Amino acid sequence: MEHQYFDTSKTWNTAHKRRIKTFVNTCAWIVFLMSFSWSIYWLLSGLWSIFSMISVVMICSMASIYWARKQRIVLAARSIIVSGGLYILTIYLLTTNPNSGNHTSPFWFIVLALYSYFVLSSEKNKYVKEIIPTAFIVLAFLTYFKIIPYMGVIRLEEERLRVVSMVDLFSSLIIILIITRLFLLEITEAESTLVQYSDRLDGLVDNMLPKSVADRLRKEGSTFAEYIPECSVLFADICGFTPWSEKQSPTQLVDKLNELFTEFDDLAEKMGVTKIKTIGDAYMAAAGAPEYRSDHALALVKFANALHEVAERYPEFTFRCGIHSGPVVAGIIGKKRIIYDLWGDTVNTASRLESHGFSSKTVVSEATFAALKGHYPNSQQMTLTLKGKGEMSVFVLNA
Repeated sequence: MEHQYFDTSKTWNTAHKRRIKTFVNTCAWIVFLMSFSWSIYWLLSGLWSIFSMISVVMICSMASIYWARKQRIVLAARSIIVSGGLYILTIYLLTTNPNSGNHTSPFWFIVLALYSYFVLSSEKNKYVKEIIPTAFIVLAFLTYFKIIPYMGVIRLEEERLRVVSMVDLFSSLIIILIITRLFLLEITEAESTLVQYSDRLDGLVDNMLPKSVADRLRKEGSTFAEYIPECSVLFADICGFTPWSEKQSPTQLVDKLNELFTEFDDLAEKMGVTKIKTIGDAYMAAAGAPEYRSDHALALVKFANALHEVAERYPEFTFRCGIHSGPVVAGIIGKKRIIYDLWGDTVNTASRLESHGFSSKTVVSEATFAALKGHYPNSQQMTLTLKGKGEMSVFVLNA
């Protein structure tokens, strides 16, 4: 017996962690390649102080790559934040004089803010995932308007600083573009996943409920009930189920019931009958609910005959069926486990007819027999004493 269950929260979290890992790993490699390139440049330029700081940035990015491979995504993500901060500090120290420096710091703070918003989205502490990106935005504002003055620690020639600033600006814009692209991919994949699960949930609802009821539930979004003045209700029950079930293993029992009731479900769909529910080894169905049909009684009797034919292929089973016609109240109940159900004397009477019926026979009430309009003229009329109903004239139809 195979079932296709799905856990949306687990699948969503797994996919999100996978995307975060890809994002962190991509950013780590970008920082590594960029810092590696700059380290070679500053080494060849003979500026050992800058080379040393860039080397620290490169080491942090290598640590991020290592932690990402070890599935330590939190450590990898935070290592990139540290390496990014060190890189910003390095370029912020580049200057030609106390009033002129590398003006790309604000852009790198924006890069870190975007990165932080993404990788910290899974943080349980809301202050961490809100304060850190906000702090980077504030620092971008302060450095752009020179509220934080340049310290002028590492002096460069003006022409060289201009070239470095241009390359650095171009790099920061490219990384912002890459991060934005990764954001868009995340959103696109998330939307695709939502559509996929929405379709699967819609399919599940359509399998649980009649189509018209499912459509109404989607539209109204709440429980509802309606009065149906005329329909037919059937109960079918396995004769001798209890002694038979005691000889079966739990798996064998469930497999056999699933096999049997799946055939019933297929018949109900094929014959336009509405399955209401299963109650242990009993099967409840209706015709004329939720959508009216004039031949509801005849349709349900034909369905009962089909159930008896199915039972012939299972030598361990025989069925008794009871059908009654009349008004019912139908509707959706439940908040977490919604079901479509019927209530009223018609339902109770159909259940009593089944429980007082006969193996391989279908017992119908006078109301149902009258609604058959001449079909099954050779039916046997008799009187049954029904629990809670007293004596009642019924008709026994041969399967």
